[in-house]
Amino acid sequence: MFHALNNLNKKNDKKDLTKFKVICSCFLLLFSHQAYSQWQSGGHTKYQLIHSQYDRNSQYYRELGSYGTNQQVSFRYNIDSSYPNWAAEIHYEMLVLNGETIELFTESLINSENFNSDGQRFFDLSKILKEQEKIAWLHHIDRFNFSYYNASSVLKFGRQTISWGNGMHYNPMDFLNPFDPTAIDTEYKRGDDMIYGQQLFANGNDLQTVIVGRRDKQNNVSSDVISLALKYHAFINNSEVDLLAAKHFDDSIFAIGGVRSLGGSVWRGDLVFTKTDRDHYTSAVTNLSHSWVSLGKNISGNLEYFYNGFGIADGNYRAENLLTSPGLTERLIRGELFTLGREYLSASAVIEITPLCLMRPAIYINLSDDSVLFQIVGQYDFQQNLRIIGAFILPIGEDRTEFGGISGSNDDYFFSRQWSLYGQLAWYF
Repeated sequence: MFHALNNLNKKNDKKDLTKFKVICSCFLLLFSHQAYSQWQSGGHTKYQLIHSQYDRNSQYYRELGSYGTNQQVSFRYNIDSSYPNWAAEIHYEMLVLNGETIELFTESLINSENFNSDGQRFFDLSKILKEQEKIAWLHHIDRFNFSYYNASSVLKFGRQTISWGNGMHYNPMDFLNPFDPTAIDTEYKRGDDMIYGQQLFANGNDLQTVIVGRRDKQNNVSSDVISLALKYHAFINNSEVDLLAAKHFDDSIFAIGGVRSLGGSVWRGDLVFTKTDRDHYTSAVTNLSHSWVSLGKNISGNLEYFYNGFGIADGNYRAENLLTSPGLTERLIRGELFTLGREYLSASAVIEITPLCLMRPAIYINLSDDSVLFQIVGQYDFQQNLRIIGAFILPIGEDRTEFGGISGSNDDYFFSRQWSLYGQLAWYF
């Protein structure tokens, strides 16, 4: 299917903005038929600040001094429409980034996966509006899809998201744009250009199919970089079971997972096998979550163990060692993995101070090098459409450990932070 669309590669970059406008215009025309559809719109504006403190042996200290501050303003506008058996959505986002660390990289961060670039996506729906030393301004369409549905099936085309797996922090089965395990804002997962289908069965089980189209490094539509996945979800007695088979880039992935009650708790787990052209890898995650009341406060906590089959077991994260671990580095670059080590233990809790105020402490332990990341997040909804989030992040570990700071080009300096503060103010409309 994707080979048949190779003629799209002949379009030059000057047509990208025109294509962007045409897509938006067609979608707005669709929503203009209000007599035949139900539609709703909304969105948010967020201001985010991250302040980090560095010590003298930090690579960041050499470039920035004792501290660095990054800011981000985002505006998101969502439109959703539904017809009998049909639905559509478009989500537009504009980002303004400002900070000293943008200067640290020889290649622009704006072109990396971290900043919503569409470089290898099937459709290019993003555009850089302005880029200077300490500021970047861009916009993109994060959702753009049409779907058909009936009582037993769903078929959805376009930019959308999907999340699989049973991990609470680490999620090896979720290989399509997963969240960083330590991410604070997980409100919106990044979209991919895909075809999604779901068939529901009378017994409650379902079968999901996904095809994700991409472009290779030469900007050609290619079957070598697509993802094709099938996942079957079944209910067996009091348990749920997931079976997955996928072709992801050049890899073959097979996974099994499940959820079941265990006493008054919930147990979840996934086992993922990956076959590459070089080797076989096995990753696994298992966790236990439980809710209780203490001192009149509702508390929900979880404990999780993660085995990263692609990780480095001895804690040696020097560049030469990473280069001999292509399975790991490829997934780090693609944004599918965020960890360097082999084994991790994590725990977190949500404490309801009041119905409008939540506290979320969390700890992440790299068992391969004994480094630790501690995080405490507070969230307060002080009005119906206003929310404030604050967080304190403390990495603990020796030099050359993942959370203590891996070494840079100079072995005497490390990519380390003493601590960081995070703040976000969000207004919803």
